Amino acid sequence: MLKEKAKELNRKYYQFTFPFPPDRGNRTGHSRWEKYGSKKHGRMSWHEFAIQSGYLNPQRIVNSQTLTYAIISAHFISPKRRRDFDNLVAMMKWPLDYLRQRRWISNDSAKRIWPIAFPTQRLAKNGESPKLVIEVMESNKKEVESLCAGMCGTK
Repeated sequence: MLKEKAKELNRKYYQFTFPFPPDRGNRTGHSRWEKYGSKKHGRMSWHEFAIQSGYLNPQRIVNSQTLTYAIISAHFISPKRRRDFDNLVAMMKWPLDYLRQRRWISNDSAKRIWPIAFPTQRLAKNGESPKLVIEVMESNKKEVESLCAGMCGTK
C-alpha cells in the first residue's frame, strides 16, 4: 500500500518483517513483553528473540537515513485466531521501539509518526509463519499532523 505511494511521491520507503509480537496485556493496559520463549529453552527479551531468530539486524543505520516524520502501515499474519483491534495496536509497541532505537525513525510519538490506516490482519495459511510487517514511508510535519487530526478529530 505505501510502497506504491512512496514511489509515486519519490520518498524513502522501508519494509520490516518482525516475528509475531507477544500479546500479554495486564490490568493497566501495558504489555508485559520482557520475556519470550520457554523455560526449557531460556527466556529472552522480544528483541533478543527477534535478532536470534534472524528477523532483525542489530546494526544501527547512519543518522542521515533516519526519518524525522513518517507514515506507517502494519499488517499482522496471526496464528490460530484473530486479535482484537486494541491488542493489535498494543502489539506494535516493541517493533516501533526497535525502529526508534535503531534510528530508522527519529521518534515514535504521535507528533512524528502516524499510521495511514488501522492495522490489518489475516490468519496464517498452512505452514506460513506468524509475523508482523510494518511499512514506513518518509513524510513531513504537515502530512502527519493532517492524518492525526483526521483520525483523532484534533490538531
